[in-house]
Parts: sequence; C-alpha cells; structure tokens
Amino acid sequence: MTSFLISFVISFLATMIVLRLAHHGHVPLDHDVTGVQKFHARIVPRIGGLPLFIASISAGVITYYRDASVGTLLLLLMASSAVAFLAGLTEDLTGKVRALHRLLLTMVSAAVGIYLLNAVVVRVDMGGSMCSCSIAGLPSRSPLCWWQASPTRST
Repeated sequence: MTSFLISFVISFLATMIVLRLAHHGHVPLDHDVTGVQKFHARIVPRIGGLPLFIASISAGVITYYRDASVGTLLLLLMASSAVAFLAGLTEDLTGKVRALHRLLLTMVSAAVGIYLLNAVVVRVDMGGSMCSCSIAGLPSRSPLCWWQASPTRST
C-alpha cells in the first residue's frame, strides 16, 4: 500500500508540473480535438503519459526495496515498456515519428518483455473453447481465429 500511495503522490505532483509547464507554453499541446482518436474536449498537453511512467518506475523502485523479487519484475516490465514509451514520447515532442515506426518499436518492446520476463500468451480461451490458427506454417494461438470451427455445448 505504501508503494501505491507514494507513486500516486509522485504521479499527482508530476502531472501538476506538466500542467504548469503547459500553461506557460513550455510543453507541446495537442490542439486537434476533433480527430478520430481524440476524446478530450479541450486542448491538453501531449506528454500526459510521462507522469504515469515516472510513477510506475517509482512504484517499482519502492517495491524492490520491500520485496526484491516483485520489485525486479516491475522494473523489468518498465524496462521492456520503455522502448514503446520513448517512441510515443518522441512523437509527442516532435510529431515526426511515423505510425509504422511506432508500431515496430512497440513490437520491439513486446519482444524485450518476452526476453526479460518470459511473458508470453500460451492459451486464449473464448467461451470455453480454445482458438488456434496457423500463420505461415507456425502454430500460434489467437482470438482472431474465430473462423475456425469450435465445439458448441449441447444442453
């Protein structure tokens, strides 16, 4: 509970700093509020994820000192997500990172997570049946395999 409370306070303070910097024009703002993926009603700072990332790292550090095994997992998770986070932050600050590059860097981030944490999805159950499909001859499991016949339950 202590790590949660401290990381909340850090997130709150970092968010207030970002809002203060945005108010004084030191942080890029997102003026497009009518785009397809936009849901804010007003202009907002583009680096709103930075305080959350900082708070997550602080929670990992605090947890590490309380329980090294859990803290290590949290810090490895943050390390693996750092690639995707930095790609998004670079896009927020410069606006010059193509969507394809961000997608590829997100895939790299997932690969780092697989390597560091051995975090893989080995089974996906949907309604009591497991979907599986084959892409390029490699067996994989995916919820996108809805076209395959799955057993139905008879009552």
